[in-house]
Amino acid sequence: LNERLSDIVFHARLGSMADKRDRLVRVAPAIARAAGLGRDVLADVESAARLAKADQAAILVAEFAELEGYVGSEYARLEGASEGAWRAIAEQYLPTGLRTGLPQTDAGAALAAADKLDGVVGAFLAGEGPTGSRDPYGVRRSASGVIRIVLDRGWDIDLAPVVEEIISAFDEQGADAASSGTELRSSIEQFMADRLAFQLREEGVGAEAAAAAIGASVGGPFATASWARQLDENREGEAFRSVWTGAQRCARLAENKAPDSGREPVGPAEAALANAARDAGVEIETARRARDLRAAIAAGVPLAEAIDRFLTDVLVNAEDPEVRERRLGLVSTAGHVLSGVADFDELTDGGS
Repeated sequence: LNERLSDIVFHARLGSMADKRDRLVRVAPAIARAAGLGRDVLADVESAARLAKADQAAILVAEFAELEGYVGSEYARLEGASEGAWRAIAEQYLPTGLRTGLPQTDAGAALAAADKLDGVVGAFLAGEGPTGSRDPYGVRRSASGVIRIVLDRGWDIDLAPVVEEIISAFDEQGADAASSGTELRSSIEQFMADRLAFQLREEGVGAEAAAAAIGASVGGPFATASWARQLDENREGEAFRSVWTGAQRCARLAENKAPDSGREPVGPAEAALANAARDAGVEIETARRARDLRAAIAAGVPLAEAIDRFLTDVLVNAEDPEVRERRLGLVSTAGHVLSGVADFDELTDGGS
């Protein structure tokens, strides 16, 4: 059956079902490796990916589409595939809806995530992503499925390299792309972020906290979801308000000014702010890697205080253009460091 997949069109612009299978063989193990799954599980994923679409050539599936996956799973079991592999094949289409059951095995989760993400990328590449209420290919459902799988398994992985791998595979297979380059990647990234925000709202996380966490770019969906939940829980209190206020003051003053590009600070006030920004940057990045928002907030407080002192003691918009540029660059740098805590533009207030 696997040999007949070349005769089945997956999509007129995206190739055959054999092409789809070959992408899964490439992408599903990449997800498994990124998730840190063990060697045995990886072997199951590789085996399952090779056999995942074999039943698409079966008459039974042609007549009863709802049996896809289950038929392939049974074929694989009868042919001696490992239990992990044939179970993964059965789970490859899960979840089938926004609130339906998820894969119960790591191998099944990796295969399902690869299959759904391949569908998302393919739709955007073919210029057939969802628009308004139209979503004929169920791309929103597929993207939400990827998010749900990653969150359920606790996989702290970045999906961007996986998306890049899928795009490369389509390109090497000669797909007729309607979109490409930065525009394609940006559209997919924003779409996946929107689906993550939707999933967080389903959990009860505030829309502002979700957007502020996504804007902070702490990592993949699992890391971002954790950050959003922590933001939702820790927006109250003096420390967070101090950091929020410092970030807002920098944003208002520096506007679209780029962070300082390496100018040496002049005088003790500028040096104090530069040192505070450097120290806070290191500590906030450490907290981000540890997925610890409270530590990030604590690291931002001394910088927020340094910003307050600087803006009290120094005329940032000095008459001398060179001095003004240097000081605005410092303020922008300080604001950029604090943006590692959250995208404060997405928060209407800093708690109470």
